[in-house]
Amino acid sequence: MPAAAPAGAQLGQPASGKASGSRRQLFILIGIAAVVAAIAVVAAVRFLPLGGSQQQQNPPAEAKPPSVVTTIAMGVGPDGVAISPDGSRAWITDNNGDTIFTIDTATNTVINKLENVDPIGIAVTPDGKRLYVPNLGPNTVTVIDTASNAVSATIPVGDGPVRVMINSDGSLVYISNRDSGNVSVIDTGSNDVIETIDVADRPDRFRFTPDGSRLYVTSPETDQMSIIDPAANKLVTTFPLKGVPFTQVFNTDGTRTYITNLGGNTLSVLDVANNAVISTIPVGAGPLAVVATPDFSRLFVTNIDGGTVSVINVADSKVIATLDAGQRPSDAAITPDGKRLYLTNQTGSVTVIDTGVGG
Repeated sequence: MPAAAPAGAQLGQPASGKASGSRRQLFILIGIAAVVAAIAVVAAVRFLPLGGSQQQQNPPAEAKPPSVVTTIAMGVGPDGVAISPDGSRAWITDNNGDTIFTIDTATNTVINKLENVDPIGIAVTPDGKRLYVPNLGPNTVTVIDTASNAVSATIPVGDGPVRVMINSDGSLVYISNRDSGNVSVIDTGSNDVIETIDVADRPDRFRFTPDGSRLYVTSPETDQMSIIDPAANKLVTTFPLKGVPFTQVFNTDGTRTYITNLGGNTLSVLDVANNAVISTIPVGAGPLAVVATPDFSRLFVTNIDGGTVSVINVADSKVIATLDAGQRPSDAAITPDGKRLYLTNQTGSVTVIDTGVGG
Protein backbone atom coordinates (compact mmCIF):
# COMPACT_ATOMS: atom_id res chain seq x y z
CA MET A 1 0.00 0.00 0.00
CA PRO A 2 1.52 3.34 -1.04
CA ALA A 3 2.49 5.72 1.70
CA ALA A 4 0.43 8.84 2.22
CA ALA A 5 1.86 12.12 1.19
CA PRO A 6 3.71 13.91 3.93
CA ALA A 7 1.61 16.40 5.82
CA GLY A 8 4.04 19.15 4.92
CA ALA A 9 3.66 18.69 1.12
CA GLN A 10 3.45 22.12 -0.75
CA LEU A 11 0.33 23.16 -2.61
CA GLY A 12 0.51 21.90 -6.22
CA GLN A 13 3.28 19.40 -5.50
CA PRO A 14 2.48 16.02 -7.16
CA ALA A 15 1.46 13.23 -4.82
CA SER A 16 2.92 10.52 -7.05
CA GLY A 17 5.24 9.94 -10.05
CA LYS A 18 2.27 8.95 -12.25
CA ALA A 19 0.48 12.27 -11.65
CA SER A 20 3.69 14.20 -12.33
CA GLY A 21 4.18 12.46 -15.71
CA SER A 22 0.58 13.17 -16.82
CA ARG A 23 0.95 16.85 -16.07
CA ARG A 24 4.22 17.05 -18.02
CA GLN A 25 2.48 15.48 -21.02
CA LEU A 26 -0.33 18.04 -20.76
CA PHE A 27 2.13 20.93 -20.72
CA ILE A 28 3.92 19.51 -23.76
CA LEU A 29 0.63 19.23 -25.71
CA ILE A 30 -0.33 22.79 -24.78
CA GLY A 31 3.08 24.04 -25.94
CA ILE A 32 2.80 22.24 -29.28
CA ALA A 33 -0.68 23.70 -29.86
CA ALA A 34 0.59 27.22 -29.12
CA VAL A 35 3.46 26.85 -31.60
CA VAL A 36 1.11 25.59 -34.33
CA ALA A 37 -1.28 28.51 -33.73
CA ALA A 38 1.57 31.01 -33.87
CA ILE A 39 2.80 29.56 -37.17
CA ALA A 40 -0.72 29.83 -38.62
CA VAL A 41 -1.02 33.50 -37.58
CA VAL A 42 2.37 34.38 -39.06
CA ALA A 43 1.47 32.64 -42.31
CA ALA A 44 -1.84 34.50 -42.54
CA VAL A 45 -0.22 37.88 -41.92
CA ARG A 46 2.56 37.11 -44.38
CA PHE A 47 0.14 36.87 -47.26
CA LEU A 48 -2.07 39.82 -46.38
CA PRO A 49 -1.42 43.06 -48.33
CA LEU A 50 -0.41 46.12 -46.37
CA GLY A 51 -3.32 47.84 -44.65
CA GLY A 52 -4.97 44.57 -43.61
CA SER A 53 -7.19 44.21 -46.68
CA GLN A 54 -8.06 40.64 -47.57
CA GLN A 55 -8.40 41.51 -51.27
CA GLN A 56 -5.42 41.40 -53.60
CA GLN A 57 -4.49 44.96 -54.62
CA ASN A 58 -3.49 45.53 -58.22
CA PRO A 59 -0.26 47.45 -58.81
CA PRO A 60 -0.58 50.82 -60.61
CA ALA A 61 -0.56 50.63 -64.38
CA GLU A 62 2.83 51.38 -65.92
CA ALA A 63 3.13 54.46 -68.09
CA LYS A 64 3.41 54.02 -71.85
CA PRO A 65 4.53 56.38 -74.64
CA PRO A 66 2.07 59.22 -75.29
CA SER A 67 0.44 59.36 -78.72
CA VAL A 68 -2.03 61.36 -80.82
CA VAL A 69 -5.46 59.68 -80.86
CA THR A 70 -7.35 61.88 -83.31
CA THR A 71 -7.84 65.42 -84.60
CA ILE A 72 -11.32 66.97 -84.63
CA ALA A 73 -12.03 69.69 -87.20
CA MET A 74 -13.79 72.54 -85.45
CA GLY A 75 -14.58 76.18 -86.17
CA VAL A 76 -12.02 78.73 -87.30
CA GLY A 77 -10.13 79.68 -84.14
CA PRO A 78 -10.52 77.34 -81.16
CA ASP A 79 -8.88 78.75 -78.05
CA GLY A 80 -10.07 77.82 -74.55
CA VAL A 81 -10.89 74.31 -73.33
CA ALA A 82 -12.60 72.91 -70.24
CA ILE A 83 -13.51 69.32 -69.35
CA SER A 84 -16.44 68.21 -67.21
CA PRO A 85 -15.74 66.75 -63.75
CA ASP A 86 -16.86 63.31 -64.94
CA GLY A 87 -14.78 63.55 -68.11
CA SER A 88 -17.71 62.99 -70.45
CA ARG A 89 -17.67 66.43 -72.09
CA ALA A 90 -15.12 68.91 -73.38
CA TRP A 91 -16.10 72.50 -74.12
CA ILE A 92 -14.18 74.60 -76.63
CA THR A 93 -14.36 78.36 -77.21
CA ASP A 94 -13.90 79.57 -80.79
CA ASN A 95 -12.81 83.16 -80.39
CA ASN A 96 -12.76 83.94 -84.10
CA GLY A 97 -15.95 82.05 -84.89
CA ASP A 98 -18.07 83.37 -81.97
CA THR A 99 -19.05 79.83 -80.97
CA ILE A 100 -18.80 77.46 -78.02
CA PHE A 101 -18.59 73.77 -78.99
CA THR A 102 -19.44 70.72 -76.86
CA ILE A 103 -17.53 67.49 -77.53
CA ASP A 104 -18.67 64.04 -76.43
CA THR A 105 -15.35 62.57 -75.24
CA ALA A 106 -16.56 58.98 -75.70
CA THR A 107 -16.94 59.47 -79.44
CA ASN A 108 -14.84 62.63 -79.94
CA THR A 109 -17.65 64.25 -81.90
CA VAL A 110 -19.24 67.68 -81.63
CA ILE A 111 -22.72 67.33 -80.13
CA ASN A 112 -23.64 70.98 -79.47
CA LYS A 113 -22.86 74.48 -80.68
CA LEU A 114 -23.77 77.75 -78.98
CA GLU A 115 -23.33 81.17 -80.57
CA ASN A 116 -21.53 83.58 -78.26
CA VAL A 117 -19.76 86.83 -79.11
CA ASP A 118 -15.95 86.73 -78.76
CA PRO A 119 -15.54 83.87 -76.23
CA ILE A 120 -11.96 83.17 -75.25
CA GLY A 121 -11.29 81.44 -71.90
CA ILE A 122 -13.64 78.92 -70.30
CA ALA A 123 -14.06 77.07 -66.98
CA VAL A 124 -16.63 74.66 -65.53
CA THR A 125 -17.90 74.67 -61.95
CA PRO A 126 -16.87 71.71 -59.74
CA ASP A 127 -20.42 70.28 -59.92
CA GLY A 128 -20.34 70.45 -63.72
CA LYS A 129 -23.56 72.44 -63.92
CA ARG A 130 -22.32 75.80 -65.21
CA LEU A 131 -19.71 77.25 -67.54
CA TYR A 132 -18.18 80.69 -67.12
CA VAL A 133 -16.87 82.22 -70.36
CA PRO A 134 -15.04 85.59 -70.66
CA ASN A 135 -16.01 87.53 -73.79
CA LEU A 136 -13.06 89.65 -74.90
CA GLY A 137 -14.81 92.29 -77.03
CA PRO A 138 -18.04 92.88 -75.07
CA ASN A 139 -16.22 92.98 -71.67
CA THR A 140 -18.64 90.44 -70.21
CA VAL A 141 -18.78 86.93 -68.81
CA THR A 142 -21.38 84.48 -70.10
CA VAL A 143 -22.83 81.90 -67.71
CA ILE A 144 -24.05 78.73 -69.45
CA ASP A 145 -26.26 75.98 -68.05
CA THR A 146 -24.56 72.76 -69.19
CA ALA A 147 -27.73 70.66 -69.06
CA SER A 148 -29.65 72.89 -71.47
CA ASN A 149 -26.66 74.44 -73.27
CA ALA A 150 -28.34 77.81 -72.76
CA VAL A 151 -27.12 81.16 -71.45
CA SER A 152 -28.42 81.80 -67.93
CA ALA A 153 -26.65 85.11 -67.19
CA THR A 154 -24.35 87.76 -68.65
CA ILE A 155 -22.10 89.64 -66.24
CA PRO A 156 -20.26 92.94 -66.99
CA VAL A 157 -16.62 92.83 -65.85
CA GLY A 158 -13.42 94.80 -66.55
CA ASP A 159 -11.86 95.69 -69.88
CA GLY A 160 -10.55 92.87 -72.05
CA PRO A 161 -11.49 89.76 -70.01
CA VAL A 162 -9.44 86.80 -71.21
CA ARG A 163 -9.18 83.97 -68.66
CA VAL A 164 -11.19 82.46 -65.84
CA MET A 165 -10.57 80.34 -62.74
CA ILE A 166 -13.11 78.90 -60.29
CA ASN A 167 -12.27 78.05 -56.68
CA SER A 168 -12.57 74.49 -55.36
CA ASP A 169 -16.04 74.81 -53.84
CA GLY A 170 -17.45 76.71 -56.83
CA SER A 171 -18.42 79.78 -54.82
CA LEU A 172 -16.13 82.32 -56.51
CA VAL A 173 -15.05 82.96 -60.10
CA TYR A 174 -11.96 85.00 -60.99
CA ILE A 175 -11.66 86.83 -64.32
CA SER A 176 -8.41 88.38 -65.60
CA ASN A 177 -9.09 91.70 -67.33
CA ARG A 178 -6.09 92.26 -69.56
CA ASP A 179 -6.84 95.82 -70.66
CA SER A 180 -7.83 97.22 -67.26
CA GLY A 181 -5.05 95.45 -65.34
CA ASN A 182 -7.25 93.87 -62.71
CA VAL A 183 -9.16 90.76 -61.67
CA SER A 184 -12.94 90.63 -61.24
CA VAL A 185 -14.29 88.35 -58.48
CA ILE A 186 -17.78 86.94 -59.13
CA ASP A 187 -20.02 85.39 -56.47
CA THR A 188 -21.62 82.38 -58.19
CA GLY A 189 -24.65 82.55 -55.89
CA SER A 190 -25.70 85.97 -57.17
CA ASN A 191 -23.51 86.21 -60.30
CA ASP A 192 -22.48 89.68 -59.13
CA VAL A 193 -18.97 91.12 -59.15
CA ILE A 194 -18.13 91.48 -55.46
CA GLU A 195 -14.52 92.64 -55.74
CA THR A 196 -12.03 94.05 -58.25
CA ILE A 197 -8.35 93.42 -57.49
CA ASP A 198 -5.58 95.47 -59.11
CA VAL A 199 -2.65 93.30 -60.21
CA ALA A 200 0.38 93.66 -62.50
CA ASP A 201 -0.36 95.17 -65.91
CA ARG A 202 -1.87 92.97 -68.62
CA PRO A 203 -2.86 89.93 -66.51
CA ASP A 204 -3.66 86.71 -68.31
CA ARG A 205 -3.56 83.12 -66.96
CA PHE A 206 -4.40 81.89 -63.44
CA ARG A 207 -3.54 78.97 -61.21
CA PHE A 208 -4.53 78.14 -57.64
CA THR A 209 -2.04 76.53 -55.28
CA PRO A 210 -3.12 72.97 -54.38
CA ASP A 211 -4.46 74.08 -50.99
CA GLY A 212 -6.33 77.00 -52.55
CA SER A 213 -4.65 79.56 -50.29
CA ARG A 214 -3.09 81.56 -53.12
CA LEU A 215 -4.00 82.45 -56.70
CA TYR A 216 -1.06 83.11 -59.05
CA VAL A 217 -1.65 85.40 -62.06
CA THR A 218 0.82 85.77 -64.93
CA SER A 219 1.30 89.00 -66.86
CA PRO A 220 3.20 87.83 -69.98
CA GLU A 221 3.43 91.22 -71.64
CA THR A 222 5.12 92.81 -68.62
CA ASP A 223 7.13 89.78 -67.35
CA GLN A 224 5.48 89.75 -63.94
CA MET A 225 3.63 87.45 -61.57
CA SER A 226 0.93 88.56 -59.12
CA ILE A 227 -0.22 86.57 -56.08
CA ILE A 228 -3.73 86.97 -54.68
CA ASP A 229 -5.03 85.88 -51.28
CA PRO A 230 -8.47 84.40 -52.17
CA ALA A 231 -9.66 84.41 -48.56
CA ALA A 232 -9.35 88.19 -48.39
CA ASN A 233 -9.48 88.82 -52.17
CA LYS A 234 -6.44 91.08 -51.86
CA LEU A 235 -3.14 91.33 -53.71
CA VAL A 236 -0.31 89.78 -51.69
CA THR A 237 2.68 90.62 -53.88
CA THR A 238 3.95 91.16 -57.40
CA PHE A 239 7.39 90.11 -58.60
CA PRO A 240 9.32 90.09 -61.91
CA LEU A 241 9.74 86.89 -63.89
CA LYS A 242 11.73 87.03 -67.12
CA GLY A 243 11.00 85.17 -70.33
CA VAL A 244 7.34 86.07 -70.99
CA PRO A 245 5.75 83.83 -68.32
CA PHE A 246 2.45 82.52 -69.58
CA THR A 247 0.88 79.44 -67.97
CA GLN A 248 1.83 77.45 -64.89
CA VAL A 249 0.98 74.31 -62.96
CA PHE A 250 1.82 73.45 -59.34
CA ASN A 251 3.22 70.17 -58.10
CA THR A 252 1.05 68.16 -55.70
CA ASP A 253 2.38 69.67 -52.46
CA GLY A 254 2.57 73.21 -53.79
CA THR A 255 6.30 73.67 -53.24
CA ARG A 256 7.08 74.10 -56.95
CA THR A 257 5.31 75.66 -59.89
CA TYR A 258 6.25 75.02 -63.54
CA ILE A 259 5.86 78.07 -65.80
CA THR A 260 6.02 78.29 -69.59
CA ASN A 261 8.33 80.98 -70.94
CA LEU A 262 6.82 81.97 -74.26
CA GLY A 263 9.84 84.09 -75.18
CA GLY A 264 12.51 81.67 -74.00
CA ASN A 265 11.31 78.28 -75.28
CA THR A 266 11.70 76.87 -71.79
CA LEU A 267 9.74 75.78 -68.76
CA SER A 268 10.87 77.42 -65.51
CA VAL A 269 10.69 75.64 -62.18
CA LEU A 270 9.88 78.14 -59.43
CA ASP A 271 10.54 77.55 -55.74
CA VAL A 272 7.31 78.83 -54.16
CA ALA A 273 8.91 79.50 -50.77
CA ASN A 274 11.04 82.35 -52.11
CA ASN A 275 9.63 82.90 -55.62
CA ALA A 276 12.99 82.04 -57.18
CA VAL A 277 13.61 80.10 -60.41
CA ILE A 278 15.69 77.05 -59.52
CA SER A 279 15.92 75.39 -62.95
CA THR A 280 14.68 75.53 -66.54
CA ILE A 281 13.67 72.77 -68.95
CA PRO A 282 14.09 73.30 -72.73
CA VAL A 283 10.91 72.61 -74.71
CA GLY A 284 9.56 73.52 -78.17
CA ALA A 285 9.13 76.84 -79.93
CA GLY A 286 6.70 79.21 -78.25
CA PRO A 287 5.58 77.26 -75.16
CA LEU A 288 2.16 78.52 -74.18
CA ALA A 289 0.09 76.18 -71.99
CA VAL A 290 1.24 73.55 -69.51
CA VAL A 291 -0.92 70.91 -67.83
CA ALA A 292 -0.13 67.92 -65.62
CA THR A 293 -1.54 64.43 -65.26
CA PRO A 294 -3.43 63.95 -61.96
CA ASP A 295 -0.57 61.92 -60.50
CA PHE A 296 1.86 64.65 -61.58
CA SER A 297 4.11 62.16 -63.34
CA ARG A 298 3.98 63.93 -66.72
CA LEU A 299 3.68 67.50 -67.97
CA PHE A 300 2.37 68.48 -71.40
CA VAL A 301 3.46 71.78 -72.96
CA THR A 302 1.81 73.24 -76.06
CA ASN A 303 4.34 74.93 -78.37
CA ILE A 304 2.31 77.40 -80.40
CA ASP A 305 5.11 78.37 -82.81
CA GLY A 306 6.42 74.84 -83.30
CA GLY A 307 3.10 73.05 -83.76
CA THR A 308 4.11 70.46 -81.18
CA VAL A 309 3.52 69.22 -77.65
CA SER A 310 6.49 68.53 -75.38
CA VAL A 311 5.94 65.67 -72.92
CA ILE A 312 8.05 65.90 -69.76
CA ASN A 313 8.80 63.17 -67.25
CA VAL A 314 8.62 65.05 -63.94
CA ALA A 315 10.90 62.64 -62.06
CA ASP A 316 13.99 63.66 -64.02
CA SER A 317 12.72 66.85 -65.76
CA LYS A 318 13.42 65.35 -69.19
CA VAL A 319 11.42 65.68 -72.41
CA ILE A 320 10.46 62.11 -73.26
CA ALA A 321 8.41 62.83 -76.40
CA THR A 322 7.59 65.60 -78.85
CA LEU A 323 4.27 65.12 -80.63
CA ASP A 324 2.96 66.85 -83.74
CA ALA A 325 -0.21 68.56 -82.58
CA GLY A 326 -1.55 70.59 -85.47
CA GLN A 327 -0.92 74.23 -86.27
CA ARG A 328 -0.66 76.74 -83.41
CA PRO A 329 -1.65 74.59 -80.42
CA SER A 330 -2.69 76.87 -77.58
CA ASP A 331 -4.81 75.83 -74.59
CA ALA A 332 -5.05 72.31 -73.14
CA ALA A 333 -6.87 70.28 -70.48
CA ILE A 334 -6.58 66.69 -69.21
CA THR A 335 -9.50 64.44 -68.34
CA PRO A 336 -9.96 63.68 -64.61
CA ASP A 337 -8.76 60.09 -65.07
CA GLY A 338 -5.54 61.37 -66.64
CA LYS A 339 -5.90 59.33 -69.82
CA ARG A 340 -6.67 61.95 -72.46
CA LEU A 341 -5.50 65.47 -73.23
CA TYR A 342 -7.58 67.87 -75.35
CA LEU A 343 -5.77 70.80 -76.91
CA THR A 344 -6.99 73.57 -79.17
CA ASN A 345 -5.31 74.55 -82.43
CA GLN A 346 -5.98 78.16 -83.37
CA THR A 347 -6.22 77.19 -87.04
CA GLY A 348 -9.44 75.20 -86.62
CA SER A 349 -9.10 71.89 -84.83
CA VAL A 350 -8.80 70.06 -81.51
CA THR A 351 -6.13 67.39 -81.03
CA VAL A 352 -6.78 64.47 -78.67
CA ILE A 353 -3.72 62.85 -77.09
CA ASP A 354 -3.38 59.60 -75.16
CA THR A 355 -1.24 60.70 -72.19
CA GLY A 356 0.14 57.20 -71.60
CA VAL A 357 -0.83 57.22 -67.93
CA GLY A 358 -3.98 56.50 -65.96
CA GLY A 359 -4.25 52.81 -66.83
